[in-house]
Amino acid sequence: MKTWQLAIAALASAVCTLFSVAPYGSGIAGILSATLLILVALHAKTTKGAMGWVFVFQIPLWLWLHSWVETVAFAGWIGLGLYMSTWASLFVLLLRKIHQNTQISVVVSAPIVWVGLECLRGIVLFDGYPWYLAGAVVLDWPLISIVTIGGVWLASFLVLAIAGLL
Repeated sequence: MKTWQLAIAALASAVCTLFSVAPYGSGIAGILSATLLILVALHAKTTKGAMGWVFVFQIPLWLWLHSWVETVAFAGWIGLGLYMSTWASLFVLLLRKIHQNTQISVVVSAPIVWVGLECLRGIVLFDGYPWYLAGAVVLDWPLISIVTIGGVWLASFLVLAIAGLL
């Protein structure tokens, strides 16, 4: 993947993430966002480039989504934006490492890595930050009944499995 293609894919992923949350709430955009991150992870020439472009384009996304924090705590808003931007980059890093060393299908590896990171962010670190999970993008879909079995984690797994298929 050429540098300009990498940058466009990372930007498009951030834009799709924006359209996947309220007030738009597009499940298709959420799946496309994950699909683009998977493409970046698997086809970028370097890990540093993949992570860098994803991180750079995630920062304005998360600053926008958390803009209400700016009036409360400006430094906290910047910190939160940077913190949230690291998760997509970490996903790209881990997925690249897995696929450089194993033959596991991306349909399996991407959901496992993503949901693992969501659990880490949403439950463990700093007492969790369980907002903006991938499974939330399918709230209006008929298959949302799957959450009665495995909660939002199973819905996130399904979203990333679909993205991996694409």
